[in-house]
Amino acid sequence: MQYQSIIRILEYCGIDCIALDVAKAKKILAAEFSIAPRGIISIDGFDYTQNDVFNELECDDFASRLTTHLWIWKTPSLLNCLEKNEANIEELQWLNTTHFDDKAIGVISPYFAVSFNKIMNKLLNEAQFTVAEDWIQTLRFVDNAEDEYTALSSTRIFINDFIRLLRNSNERSYKSNLPQLNKWFSQPWYNFTNQLPESLDSTVNDLLLMMNNFTFTIHGTNKRLCRKISEQLMQAENIDSDLKKAITENHEAFKPLICIFFEGFKGYRISGWEYFFLGWIILKIIGFIFKSCS
Repeated sequence: MQYQSIIRILEYCGIDCIALDVAKAKKILAAEFSIAPRGIISIDGFDYTQNDVFNELECDDFASRLTTHLWIWKTPSLLNCLEKNEANIEELQWLNTTHFDDKAIGVISPYFAVSFNKIMNKLLNEAQFTVAEDWIQTLRFVDNAEDEYTALSSTRIFINDFIRLLRNSNERSYKSNLPQLNKWFSQPWYNFTNQLPESLDSTVNDLLLMMNNFTFTIHGTNKRLCRKISEQLMQAENIDSDLKKAITENHEAFKPLICIFFEGFKGYRISGWEYFFLGWIILKIIGFIFKSCS
């Protein structure tokens, strides 16, 4: 359900929101709705019905809810997010930690879940993973599992769609899927998956497993892409231990030979003459290569 501020229609009807008398407000509103075309009052592009407005006024805890509605009304970044699905992420992150108690979050949560989902859907479809990982922080405005499920609907769909794409990509067909695959692989994504809440752990594990399997599928034709994927898989957190082991073992296979060579010297202190001897060998090898080419 998309949020529409009740303060807007109360002010439109000349009702005092500070010293609100609910019974009196309902009489004034009923009169306004009775003369409105089709029983709908339109204000600044927002349509109000008597049923929706009265449902809010008749809430048992409306007095405390009204305080939250007034806070939202006076906070443009949050109001625009809830009503227009516009995201000022930095401002919303600050607001969440400074202005709202648990009761207020309880009022905001179902509305914020809807807006969060729509904004995240846009970010993911545009492959804005860096912005999306910041947007995830605002999930603190959501305070229960049901609302979180709503908030993460588009995220869940986006990840599952990508899992299906990976599953259906083989050594021959993956090139035709590269435009879609590169939505993930052309930029850093691991921070995004690391920030996702625990409720998506199973989905994320499935995603990382399919990515790891995908590198096996195409390693014969595109080792560079495999290495790029593997490097990000190594940064993944909060994943199944068996999967982590498989990713680590797989990553070793994609390391360039020069990296493997120098890793053999980790922990070994090379003396000056050994540096000289190593340099002499490298120069000999280079000279041999040039001689062979000529």
